Amino acid sequence: MKFLKYFCAASLLAASAGTLWSCDDDDDKRLSDAVLASVSSLTFEAQDTSEKIITVYADADWVTEIPDWVTVTPTEGTGVMDVTVSVSENMRDGAMDNPRKAKLVFKGRTLASRAEVLVSQVGNKFRDIPEYQKIGDVIEVLCEGYDPDEDSYYGRTYADSPDIDGKIWFTAEKHIKTGDFVDVHVVDTYDGELVGVLEEEYNDDCE
Repeated sequence: MKFLKYFCAASLLAASAGTLWSCDDDDDKRLSDAVLASVSSLTFEAQDTSEKIITVYADADWVTEIPDWVTVTPTEGTGVMDVTVSVSENMRDGAMDNPRKAKLVFKGRTLASRAEVLVSQVGNKFRDIPEYQKIGDVIEVLCEGYDPDEDSYYGRTYADSPDIDGKIWFTAEKHIKTGDFVDVHVVDTYDGELVGVLEEEYNDDCE
């Protein structure tokens, strides 16, 4: 009789484990085999950011992996759904913080059923770089054009990414062609971007 009791108890435990395993399998199978997003990247301003809406495409359930400074609504869903993405302001100690980027992931059942969206937020790339914090630096700039409204040329350094990093604005009496590399003397910053004067035209009156 004791053997029968032990056998019955073992059978019940096995049956319970099988049921739990079966439930896990069912949950896994409900996740989508294919997940896509309507965009591959999103870019937000540092402050006064507005929400962006993207569409998630799936054939079943999907869930998300979200960076801590990004908010997604809803965080999970089924099938094709619109999703609202927003970010917190990119500020530190009352001033614009460094630019930041992270991956927002919509995922299904397997590693292959993932849609990654690169979320970038504008910031002050010079904030924690000592050599750029000091007014008076001379840096090499690739001229990207001229803005008549600002009456200034603009460009970037070789390490900057277009549309992600801020511009470097500078004035010059001589004509600068787009694509030229020029030395710019930094005299100020504005909204996280550097302002300068063509080095060969710089004098103390430019401060």
